[in-house]
Amino acid sequence: CPLAMTAKHVEKVCHDFDASSHLDVDLEITLRNRLVETDVDFEFALDHQPEFDFVGTTSFKWSLRGGEEITVPMKARFYAGGVYNLQSVRLTVLKSEAPVPYLFPLQWTILVEEGS
Repeated sequence: CPLAMTAKHVEKVCHDFDASSHLDVDLEITLRNRLVETDVDFEFALDHQPEFDFVGTTSFKWSLRGGEEITVPMKARFYAGGVYNLQSVRLTVLKSEAPVPYLFPLQWTILVEEGS
């Protein structure tokens, strides 16, 4: 894939779900065009997760110049404690011949502990 992807989030958090029904955690996903002299047109989409929700922009089309990057801020919303993998990104590089989808075998794990 011509795009590199990283995420920034806390790895562990504690929340009292009896006092507040949900917990929002900041998540920043950064996409960088690894090609130096070639623009890359792509579509960003987050796959639905049954255990938690994403709050913010969950799909868009964009173009990155060579070496350029974009950071996508959002929140992950949790309703119960547990261990969750936040990596739900699907990127499709839009080429003139045919779109090329990419899935990333990454895990962005967060531990949500229940407690006051």
